[in-house]
This record gives sequence, structure tokens and C-alpha cells, in this order.
Amino acid sequence: AKLVRTSAKRVFNRNVKKLVDSINSKDTAALIESRFKDLKQLWDDVQRKHEGYIESLENSKTTYDVEQEDGWIDEMDKVYDDVLRQKLAYFETVEDRKFLKRKEDRIRKKEGDKAIFRAEQARKVEEIAFRQDVENLEEALAAEIDKPNPAASMLETARTELKRQLEECKRVNGEYVLLLDAETAGDEIAWFTSNAMRGSTMKLERMKLPQFSGNIRDYPRFRSDFEKQILPELESGKVAYVLKSCLEGEAFDAIYNLDDDVTKMWKRLDEKYGLPSKLVDVVVYDIKNIKHLQEGDDQSFLELINTVEKGYQDLARINMESEISNSGTVSLIEERLPRDIKREWSGEVNRSTSKVEQKSSRVFSNSFKNKERL
Repeated sequence: AKLVRTSAKRVFNRNVKKLVDSINSKDTAALIESRFKDLKQLWDDVQRKHEGYIESLENSKTTYDVEQEDGWIDEMDKVYDDVLRQKLAYFETVEDRKFLKRKEDRIRKKEGDKAIFRAEQARKVEEIAFRQDVENLEEALAAEIDKPNPAASMLETARTELKRQLEECKRVNGEYVLLLDAETAGDEIAWFTSNAMRGSTMKLERMKLPQFSGNIRDYPRFRSDFEKQILPELESGKVAYVLKSCLEGEAFDAIYNLDDDVTKMWKRLDEKYGLPSKLVDVVVYDIKNIKHLQEGDDQSFLELINTVEKGYQDLARINMESEISNSGTVSLIEERLPRDIKREWSGEVNRSTSKVEQKSSRVFSNSFKNKERL
């Protein structure tokens, strides 16, 4: 029985050392609590083994020193009490730290709330300024968009200011989001996105997008307007969508199955509507469809002038204006002139050189003069 008691003491002392080491190392509260629980069970076991040893001595009527044996268990009890005090002191320190941390957290939260409030106020100020800039630019666009010569410099200045204000919104929103927790921050990111989208789409909402439905004569102007007026305002990912929005009827059908490949879309449109030979054929066809004019038919004469003028301008956009000045086209125009204009035209041509370009320039010149008289 004495050996059993000695063995229990040895195991107990070994676990005392483990627990003290954990306390000194400031291990986690869970680990220390677990080791103390094990130690308490070992202490109970030591007491049982001691009582068993004393009982065995009494049963065998063996003489023993009572004070000595009581001193043995008292010494063990002191060891246990000392460890218990260390454990309690540790947890008091932990609680103190928790209390201090809670206090610091409250102070930090209070300061954080103030910082969030200040950041939110700063963001509101920038948002108001940004929206005002948007409204100012919208008003400027509304006033200038239908004028023949919009005030480009004024609009560019407004656009630059809008871009600067948008960057400032981005900055203050970033500072604000950094102060928030992850869940709230995710919701607030949408604030900047909505304002950015408003700024990026505002100009296109005001600007009238060019439309093309498949008329070959309209294609050169459409492509020119899109590339000069619309394309510079678009992000690369939006070009295909906006281009499709500008197309109608057979023109839209021509590129419907090309997804968002802008290069293929323009290639398909160029092949169908942009070949110079096709435009020349259309211009010549329109001239051929004009009936032979009678003297005094001023309205039909104006239609002829407008047709020739429009054809010349359409061909000039693709550097093919010479096609309306060649002998074949000029002859078509001559055939349709009324007698009085044709006599005047023939007289001037006979007095000048016979170069086709000069003949064509004179017919246009005379046409415009007569148009002004009408």
C-alpha cells in the first residue's frame, strides 16, 4: 500500500509541474483549466491511496508514527493549495485583462464611431459636389448638343472637373469603407459604383446616338460619327453593346450572331455597306431615277440639285468624289437638265476646257446659283 501511495504522489507531482509551467508560460485558459482538472483528480487519488495505506497499517496492528504520516499528507495538501492559488491568481489576471480589453474596445469603438461619422460626412459632401457637377454638365450638354458648333472647350473643362470630382469621391469612399466591418463594407462599395456609373453614362444619355438601319448612303456618316463622337467616351467592354444599340433592321440582323467581337462586327458592316463600289452604284442609281426635267419645273430641279449634292458629299467621305465628276456621271446629269439650264451649261463648257473635272465643277456651280435664285 505504501508503494501504491508513493506512485500516486509521483504522478501527482509530475502533473503539478506541468500545470505550473503552463501558468508561467501563460498558456490558454482552456489548457490550464484542463490540466487543473486532471490534477484535482490525481489529488483525490493521492488522498485515497494515503487513507488506504493508513488503514492497512491499522488492520495489521503495525505501529506507526501518526504525526509523521499526517505530516506527509499535510505536505501534499500544501502543494495542492499552492497550485490552486496560482491557478486562481492566473484567472484573476485573465479577467483583469478581459476587463481592460473590454474597456479599450469601448473606447476604440467610440473613437471609431466618431471616425466613421466624420468619414461619412466627408463622403456626403463629395457626393453632393459630384452630383452638382453632373447636373451642370448635363445642362451644358443640353444647351450645346443641338448647336452646329458646340463649345467643345467648355464641355471638355466640365468633363475634366467631373472626372476630378469622381476621383475625390473614390478616395473618401475608400477611407470610409476601411473603417467598416467586412459585411457593411460590401454594401457601401455599391455607393461609389452607382455614382461612377451615373457619371460614365450621363453623357451618352444626353448625346443622341447615331442610328443606322442599312441605307448604304448613310453608312459613311454613321461610321464617322460613331468613331469620332461616341467611341472616345466608351470603355472597351461597352463598345459592342453601344454599337448594337445604334443598329436597326437589317443592319442589326447582319451582326446579331457575332457576340461582342467589335472587330468582326465592323468587318461585317464594312463588307455589306462600306464598299466604295456599292456606294457609287447607289449614287448613280439615284441620279438615273431622276426624270428628265422640263423648263419651269423648279421643284424637280431642286430635287436634282439636292441629289447630286448629297451624292457628292457621300462620296467625298470615302474620298471617291471623282466618281461623280467622270464623263459617264456628268452625262447622266446633263441628260436630265431642263433645256434652258442645259443651253447655259453647254455654252459655258464650250467656252472652257474640256476637262471633265472642270465641267462637273461648273454644273455644280450653276446648279447652286439657280438654287439660290429659286
